[in-house]
Amino acid sequence: GRVGDRDDDHHDHDDDLKVRMSMQRLHTITRSTLDLAKGMFERIDRNQDGVISKAEFASVLGKIHDESRRSAEKDAKKLMTAIHQQGLTHYRTCSESINFNDFLNAIALSKIAAQEEPNNKNNANALEVKKFVEKAAWYYGIAGFVAKFYRPHKYEEYTKNYRCWPPPLVLPCVSIFILVVYLYYLNQDPSCGSSGDTIGSCQVVYDSLWSYRYDAAYTNEWWRFVTYIFLHAGVTHLVSNLFLQIVIGVPLEMVHGPWRPFLLYILGGIAGSTCVSVFDERTNTVGASAACYALMGAHVANIFNYYSIMPFAWVRIIFFSFIFLVDVTVSLYNKYGNDNASSTSYTSHIGGLLLGVVLGFVVLDELDRQVSDTFKMVKNCIAITLTFSWFTFALIWNLVNPQPT
Repeated sequence: GRVGDRDDDHHDHDDDLKVRMSMQRLHTITRSTLDLAKGMFERIDRNQDGVISKAEFASVLGKIHDESRRSAEKDAKKLMTAIHQQGLTHYRTCSESINFNDFLNAIALSKIAAQEEPNNKNNANALEVKKFVEKAAWYYGIAGFVAKFYRPHKYEEYTKNYRCWPPPLVLPCVSIFILVVYLYYLNQDPSCGSSGDTIGSCQVVYDSLWSYRYDAAYTNEWWRFVTYIFLHAGVTHLVSNLFLQIVIGVPLEMVHGPWRPFLLYILGGIAGSTCVSVFDERTNTVGASAACYALMGAHVANIFNYYSIMPFAWVRIIFFSFIFLVDVTVSLYNKYGNDNASSTSYTSHIGGLLLGVVLGFVVLDELDRQVSDTFKMVKNCIAITLTFSWFTFALIWNLVNPQPT
């Protein structure tokens, strides 16, 4: 309903400031809006009669702008028209006074206009009110409160986007499938129950039709570039990868849904095998390490994407960077500096991580936040171009220079 006019038979000022408004605008009135409107209304309404007259507005505007009486009255008329057109009594454009409810509604709508559509020409009246409120705030010594009042709203914190329903199922199901496959090969070769860190252990997995072999392109067995993800050659290898993809992948799935992280998981695995085919040519590979590192890289990209709304962003970046550097350092040492040669493929780890970082900027860039559209477009174009270029190069490399059996 609309606000009732002031009862001229009762002059209690608190009664004059009772808030009434249309139901459509009720959601716009917050405690801070009410406090600001009431505090400023009482300062401008010098005779405390429950309305602000044209003369009272002119008096304030004259002091704010340090202008002549005639100019102040002209500005006061313009401001009162803007307030009436924002308030409930917009049809009374010739009214010589402003009641509290119109003043309150005008301030509420000025905040909405400033935060959501500051460049919309239809919000000219609301922005005129905002301009007056900001200048009056300096005059009345409440500039800090008003600056905070009009400050753009903070986007929803990243952690508030976690959803437990529908539950994350894709990566947990992939983990169960990997475990079942591992148990199948363990039943065939008990050596798969060892740590699996040295060359020669769990050979049945490396001889499988689904493992990645260095001659996969030569024999046209292209599926091996993907299916090797689901094979593991030792219990340590298995447990570490399952741990990573659950701890890192499931949180991504809870925020971004099942298919975006799964796409990065699969493409990360392919990036790992293609890196091996180009830089570590005569190496056979199994395991989901590259796919897991793609999820880790995606998490890093996610931190940069949502840095403004991500709590402890730098701590997360340092944490994931530390894990990756330690893993690569250990892998390099075991491969080249240790007498007991290791079967760990650091090349695939790097490939998966880089794919996750680069493509994660695009695939996981879906939540609302304050960012330039131009920056977003350029970033996405670069990421897609790099990803497409690498896979194209790797395909051509394997077609032109396949490793013979």
